Amino acid sequence: MSGGGWTPGWAIVWDLGGFLAEGAFSADLDNWDPYHTSSQHHYEKQPILSMYEEAHGDNHTADAHGTSLWSIWTGAVFNDLFKFWSSTRGFDQSIETRHSPPEGRLDPSVTHRVRVEFARSGDATVFLDGRTVVNHSHPQAFQLRYVFIGSDNSGSNYGPQSGLVYRNIKVWGTTGGGRQVTARLSVDGRGRAVVEEVAMPGVGRGLLDWLRGVKPSIALTPRPIPVG
Repeated sequence: MSGGGWTPGWAIVWDLGGFLAEGAFSADLDNWDPYHTSSQHHYEKQPILSMYEEAHGDNHTADAHGTSLWSIWTGAVFNDLFKFWSSTRGFDQSIETRHSPPEGRLDPSVTHRVRVEFARSGDATVFLDGRTVVNHSHPQAFQLRYVFIGSDNSGSNYGPQSGLVYRNIKVWGTTGGGRQVTARLSVDGRGRAVVEEVAMPGVGRGLLDWLRGVKPSIALTPRPIPVG
């Protein structure tokens, strides 16, 4: 989100309204300390950024259904900065990479940008502050529709990373049918979540669904978005 940013009580689920076969996701993270000794870790596994093919937001269900996802996890159980996990067909095609940059611990006083690009070829690449840090290659294209910010629904030992501030959440890409998509989450002057810059028919109406425990000071106010 742009503006003042958003700190998760739990999560935001963002339905893009169509499936992306190729595209990218980016987020600016403030006060982010993913190191394994960080006091921000209140859960064993923290899926701080994810995209799913289906709305359940559960990696185990994605495995059972043979659907695609990617996710960035932090947590005290990871002796590094984060884990990137991606799949285009359940656990059978899943790849996991744990990333520890050579400079060691990230500075939480600096804004860090995470970008994930996924190609129709099945490749998925993670960029941290403009540098390529992880690349996965899968045998088929992703089909991604649901964005999870903060956490997802994968289990009781999963949850958000405490104190992390999200800003400038953007998604862009191309559906399987060749339609272009561009969308951005932001926070307005009254701390409300809104959706902007949507270029897909149907997107922007009933777009967001709050999960349990969302920070009360931020009200959900999706608005009609001109499309075309």
